[in-house]
Amino acid sequence: MIEKAKTYFLVFLVAASLLQSYVLIGNVRDFEIASPQTEYVEAELTGTQLELQDLVYPTQMVLHFGDAKHTVLNPNTVFYEIILEKLQQRNFDSFARLSEQSFTWNELRDSYQGVEIRYKDGISIEILQRQMLLKGEEAAAMEPINRIWMLNRPGQETVRTLFISDSTGTVYEAKKVDLTPKDVEGFVGLGTYLTKYGTEDGVTYLAEEPLPMVGFRYAYEEMTQEQLQQSLFADPATTRSLMERDGSLIITDGKRGLQMKPGQKWMAFTDPAASYEQNSTIRENMLASVQFVNQHGGWNGKYIAYRLPQRAAIGAQVFVFRQYAGTYPGAFPIISERSEFFGYIRVTVQNGVVTDYERSLIRLKDELEKSEHMLPGGEELREMVQRYRNRNTIVTVFPAYRPIVTEDYVELRPGWAVELFNGTYDFLS
Repeated sequence: MIEKAKTYFLVFLVAASLLQSYVLIGNVRDFEIASPQTEYVEAELTGTQLELQDLVYPTQMVLHFGDAKHTVLNPNTVFYEIILEKLQQRNFDSFARLSEQSFTWNELRDSYQGVEIRYKDGISIEILQRQMLLKGEEAAAMEPINRIWMLNRPGQETVRTLFISDSTGTVYEAKKVDLTPKDVEGFVGLGTYLTKYGTEDGVTYLAEEPLPMVGFRYAYEEMTQEQLQQSLFADPATTRSLMERDGSLIITDGKRGLQMKPGQKWMAFTDPAASYEQNSTIRENMLASVQFVNQHGGWNGKYIAYRLPQRAAIGAQVFVFRQYAGTYPGAFPIISERSEFFGYIRVTVQNGVVTDYERSLIRLKDELEKSEHMLPGGEELREMVQRYRNRNTIVTVFPAYRPIVTEDYVELRPGWAVELFNGTYDFLS
């Protein structure tokens, strides 16, 4: 009897022990699953993805009517898109190199019907050949191109097509082009009822009448420190933060560095790379810059490659992508008077590796409000240019948006902007 009692008691103890072990194991398992969720939450930084071809556009098209009359087409308009699509389908072949001095530009501009495609600061042939059908060995050896000019000549059955490099003073003529004078006439006809522009030097075109533009207010969000750390550093846990006297925050993992300027809503990331003594391919470096932005913040808006390297070179290459806004009468660049604060993305690439990345922390979101504006034109605009305090330093004048950042929204206010010789921008008042 006593032996049976001992046996039952022993079975009870074993069962109790097994039950206790099961409960403990279950609790440990629950703890191990819950712990990462409570201690670490991944901060994602995503945005609109773009391809290289989504960023390379002419910054302007000028339609020449003859009789010293012109109009300007800007990106994101129907007529601009029609002309660009047609030209991208045409063949340009048998290039001959000419001297710029053999042309009387004022006469061509004011007397002949034509279409002039303009690239801000020029575009390398390596990139241009990805946008247009340029054929022949001569095309591959051309200098960077600032303007492409197609013009009709009285009594001629062919279109004269010139590829112009302003930086070298070189002109290339495509002798074989499958464009007809009627094509050019049709392109120019699209601008018949648009705002007319005048020019004295062929660089700056000023509206001869008031120019309608639309102003905007946008809600916005700011990229956070946590998002940037997760996105730009391989192991955010190894980073440390330093606060500078001016309020700037520096985050580093010993190699890479991220500087955030909250007062300016601006960031600059640096990832030093080893120096290689070899030429950098513009297209490969540009692809690397576009992909890097895709992965680290995205685009969230319309951007155009504003400044590109002109030719392959040893060392780093800098790519500047300018943000545009608006639909009628086109999209216009966002230009801050203190341009380091808003409106562009700057990427430095060396041998396919991004070494520097700068951009605003602001990302525009929902459109809150629109407003109609009329920019001055004609004599009033010319007087504004003459009154500008540093008018001798003006490179060009163009319509643009001035960003005004508040706590609740970003206002994009239309105005006439000026680019100065030192590379900075300002607005006429």
